[in-house]
Amino acid sequence: MPITEDGRSRVGQAVSGLRPEGRSNLAVAARRALKELEPFSSDTQRLLIITGAGDGCGGDLGEAIRAAREAKVNVSWDIVGLGLTETLPVEESAAVRVHYASSQAELEEIVRQLLVTDPATREFDKLQNYLDDRVRPEIQGAVDTLNGRDAAPAEGHLRALTDRFEEGEDRFARDPASARVADCQNVATFERAQFRRLEQALPELSAWAEFEREHPGDLDDKLTGTRQELIDVWNHEIGVYNAELSNLPDLIKDCLAALTRSG
Repeated sequence: MPITEDGRSRVGQAVSGLRPEGRSNLAVAARRALKELEPFSSDTQRLLIITGAGDGCGGDLGEAIRAAREAKVNVSWDIVGLGLTETLPVEESAAVRVHYASSQAELEEIVRQLLVTDPATREFDKLQNYLDDRVRPEIQGAVDTLNGRDAAPAEGHLRALTDRFEEGEDRFARDPASARVADCQNVATFERAQFRRLEQALPELSAWAEFEREHPGDLDDKLTGTRQELIDVWNHEIGVYNAELSNLPDLIKDCLAALTRSG
């Protein structure tokens, strides 16, 4: 279908009439898709190819991808093989990702994940990655060392967390909300709130670390009780954070539905 509003509104009907037959013509399909993208300008454009076989018409999808790269065509490729017995002859890179599914359920999950990283959702995607890669490991490191009553490395994690939160505030302050529909903006807002919740819980973790630093030896009953109170407060804070995470799948589901809605 042409990449137009009219084409978009006709996709559902067109797909419903498709029947699998013939041979896969991947290279020709890829070149045609690149041609369709020519009228559009974007920092990065994406092509998603789903196939149940390699190219059966003598074409070379890998060569089509290399030719596009040599021609300075800025395209990000996601190629999904369904039920294949051999790997696809495509060289993976930062701009070319190959995925394999053995069932329809796996295919749907892969496509769902790929849609989540649509440029329209890059705001919350970057924030989610930042939380996963930069913030949560430091929190877990602090908790692990404090459980072992070792304050020195815990304080190192806390210092790193302070830097992470400052870095995050600066990074997200520069990022305008980029989701193109309200349902996706809800996900971005949620992730920002989770980031803030972790930041606001940092003093609770710091109080626990301060206690361990001041009481490195054996604890009497009173100090043991005080320590447990600090742990309970922290567990409550992180418990609220984890409970809120249960809302995320539904928010993402609504976002994906909005992105794929016709019209």
